Amino acid sequence: MASPLLPVPLPERYSYLVMTWGDLATVYQSWQQLPQTSPANFYDNMFASHPQIRALFNGDLNKQYRLITAMLDHVICELGDPDVNLVAVIERLESLGRRHKGYKVPDEYFPVFGEFLMCEVERIQGPAYTVEVQRSWTRVYRFITEVMIKGSKDHPHPHHHPTVVPPAGPVPGTQPEPAPTPKKGGKCIVM
Repeated sequence: MASPLLPVPLPERYSYLVMTWGDLATVYQSWQQLPQTSPANFYDNMFASHPQIRALFNGDLNKQYRLITAMLDHVICELGDPDVNLVAVIERLESLGRRHKGYKVPDEYFPVFGEFLMCEVERIQGPAYTVEVQRSWTRVYRFITEVMIKGSKDHPHPHHHPTVVPPAGPVPGTQPEPAPTPKKGGKCIVM
């Protein structure tokens, strides 16, 4: 196994991303400690702060949350494996990005989702959500979203999901932002 301090060797097109083997191990351990939770707190907080995102979610939010957490579980478990095949993970994330482009998910929404995901992890883990855990989650989530966004741009997905309604009004910004770094006591709301 590589030293936790060594950077993960990413393909050249993603070499600007910084992620260490220790980050992957930290996120994997943190993820394994999370119980199955209700999506209510997550979605209520995200929709209260960003109501325009609600238009992308038609149907059962519990089902959507299960799909999202299953995808995250799969990716985090793969990345937590010391023998991970990064090329295969990147290909799957790029494909997932193309699917999300087909659902009309703007790039700007990925960091918003990450912000509230990390707030939920912080809320659940409490004092175990240290600065190190936060830094690792930020790096790993940024890797996941950057790969998805790049995948959606490199190979546009022609499919438009018929049940997805595009957000109302213009979407601010055109460049993907780095994954958020939530602060203790910041936007995380405990209900």
